[in-house]
Formats: sequence, structure tokens, C-alpha cells
Amino acid sequence: RAEVSGTGKKPFNQKGTGGARQGSTRAPHFTGGGIAHGPKPRKYTQRTPRKMVRLALASALSDRNNAGRVVVVESWGFAAPSTKEALKSLAALGTSGRVMVVVTPNEEVAIKSFRNIPEVQITLIGELNAYDILCNDWIVFSKDSLPLTKESN
Repeated sequence: RAEVSGTGKKPFNQKGTGGARQGSTRAPHFTGGGIAHGPKPRKYTQRTPRKMVRLALASALSDRNNAGRVVVVESWGFAAPSTKEALKSLAALGTSGRVMVVVTPNEEVAIKSFRNIPEVQITLIGELNAYDILCNDWIVFSKDSLPLTKESN
């Protein structure tokens, strides 16, 4: 009612008109009046507990590992960024379908090599999450990123 434009003046006298008493023309039962108990903007987001996020990540990794779809690579060994070499290395690993390559931020050559391949998702170790793991068929870790998995989560 306070949000509707209009006067706050009493529309007519309290007594002597024969009609019901009215205090304002902006009351909900008037045309152009306010809305009684209308919707208010509110955030409905809920924060997932940290332990639950970690458990989901561990469960997703465990699921892919039990299916034999987790691979650890010693090093990529790219001298310069090369998408062709990246495709060859993935084929040599025997991966197919959607592949997630987990790297550290300082492996820039590998990031540039894999980023243009459609079915490959590059993920930094600190951004690893359960949803992305479950969306991909294969998870390929570089050996440099493995010690950081415990620290980043």
C-alpha cells in the first residue's frame, strides 16, 4: 500500500454518507490500490555444507576410479602448444567420449593444447567439482596436479 502512488487523504467523511467507512483509496479493495501481502523480492539460495561438497567430490572420483576411467599422466611433454599432439596423447591413453583434463595453473602449454578440442574440458585443480566429473566419461590427471587435490579441497 505504501508503494502505490496516490494521496493519503480520506476519500469521504466517516459518517453521514450511508456507505462503509473508508480511510484511503489505495487500500487493496480499491481499483488502483495496493496488493495485500504481495510477493517481496527474496533470495532463495542455500549454501551447501563444505563437508557435503567434499563428500560429493570424493564419491564422484571414486565412481570414475571404480569404473577404470581415471588416468594419471607423468607429464604431457609438449614443447609448444599443439592440438594435434594433444589429440594423439589422448588417443594413446585410450580415452573416448567426454574427457576432463585436470592440470595445474603453471601447465600453460597443456592448457593451450587441449582447449580447442570439442569433447575435452580443461579444469584447474582448484576448480575440480563433482558435477564436472560426473558430466565427463574420463578424468585425466597430470602427475603435478595430484598432490594438490588434497590441499585444494
